[in-house]
Amino acid sequence: MVTVYGEMKKGYNEICNMDDNHADMQMDIGIQKMEAGETLTILEPEKETAVLLLDGEITLNWEGNSADAVRRSIFDENPVVLHVAKQVEITVTAKDNVEILIQKTTNEKSFASKLYTQEDIGTGFFGDGVWENTARRAVRDVFNLTGPRALGQHSLEMRRSKLWITAHSLSPEDRPIHR
Repeated sequence: MVTVYGEMKKGYNEICNMDDNHADMQMDIGIQKMEAGETLTILEPEKETAVLLLDGEITLNWEGNSADAVRRSIFDENPVVLHVAKQVEITVTAKDNVEILIQKTTNEKSFASKLYTQEDIGTGFFGDGVWENTARRAVRDVFNLTGPRALGQHSLEMRRSKLWITAHSLSPEDRPIHR
């Protein structure tokens, strides 16, 4: 099934949920649009949560920690992602107009929270030479399944769909020009 979402409005824009909107994804996924000065609090009693900065400048707070993050291009810059277990409160404060992706899924296990900085995220390029390079894309892998964390502790990275956490993007300068 294909869903057309149109323009994102201020606030939470649901992409799917575990109950009835593309429930086969087994996740709650949405994009939160915030204005400068706004604060969002996320606290899930049964679900682990990942907050991925799509665009803008934010401050993240969790478990006594604080981090500032800036991302101006989903095509040219790696994301910043905060990943927490259930029952961990996150506050996101927008320093300017921002878009964040919020992804949640049930997970009975507890694990240490992790802030993935832009330097932590691996980027691979795929599709060179395919369809006159129209399939070339950068794949930004936040949760690396080959490392020591691949032992099944985190549900988000073990779901069969990593589509929303692994961002596929084609840089504008890499787009082919057809004449």
